[in-house]
Amino acid sequence: VQQHLSERMAHAVQQGKAVGVSLALIDDQRVVWSHSAGWADREQQRPATADTVYRMGSISKLFTVMAALQQVQDGRLDLDAPIERVLPDFAVRSRFAPAPITARLLMTHHAGLPRDQLAGMWGQRVADFRSVTAALADDELMYPPGQLLSYSNVGMTVLGHAVERAAGEPFEA
Repeated sequence: VQQHLSERMAHAVQQGKAVGVSLALIDDQRVVWSHSAGWADREQQRPATADTVYRMGSISKLFTVMAALQQVQDGRLDLDAPIERVLPDFAVRSRFAPAPITARLLMTHHAGLPRDQLAGMWGQRVADFRSVTAALADDELMYPPGQLLSYSNVGMTVLGHAVERAAGEPFEA
């Protein structure tokens, strides 16, 4: 398994699918094997290691949904109530029949929101995630809420903002 994973990691780097890759196999709380391939910083010729810090990416969606469900369990967030209940400033234009956007729809990618917002979501200087909610007022739903599965980083970002408001503390906490 170790050899196979090492080869796959090296192949991903060689094929240009990743600049650097680090992997750890964990048994309970113990690291039983780790390996890295490629670069932590290609320009500086600094190789990737087990200690390389990577951008978190989509794995953060799991933490966001978990935090949302904790707020549901504590009675501070209703899965099926309009998200405006906790985010009164949430608004998005729609050409579809009115339908509420709920935490459940956000966490299951059924809210109809766009996949991404180019302004502020990507690049060297990323805007604060809370700004996405305000920016949606100038955006439009892609699909009617509840009708289609459509992967949306924007929707998960709005859910994170709702979690923060429901919890009454910064999302990072």
